[in-house]
Amino acid sequence: MHRLILLTLLFTSFLACTSTRKALDPWLGATKKELILNWGPPIRTASDGGTGEILIYAEQGDNPATATSRAYSFWSYTYMYVDSTGKIYHWLRKASRVPPTDVGVIIRR
Repeated sequence: MHRLILLTLLFTSFLACTSTRKALDPWLGATKKELILNWGPPIRTASDGGTGEILIYAEQGDNPATATSRAYSFWSYTYMYVDSTGKIYHWLRKASRVPPTDVGVIIRR
């Protein structure tokens, strides 16, 4: 029984990663302008540690209460890394309970 639960969780995680990749990989090589025209302005921008920048987008979600846990809100962040020519070269997706005003920047080198 434990093995079936573990396999189900692993498969679900794999599907979530595959779906995120399918949604975000096509943006690699696109321009910052195209992204902003489609997604709107980011909630925040930051340096990528070099000559580029990171556009940070956030969506708030809620995790409902269960018999063993309390309900809580969380934020799903998408970091879009843009080089000095305005092209997207990397993305990162992360969930956190930290609100956008306090979120840290993840620098990729």
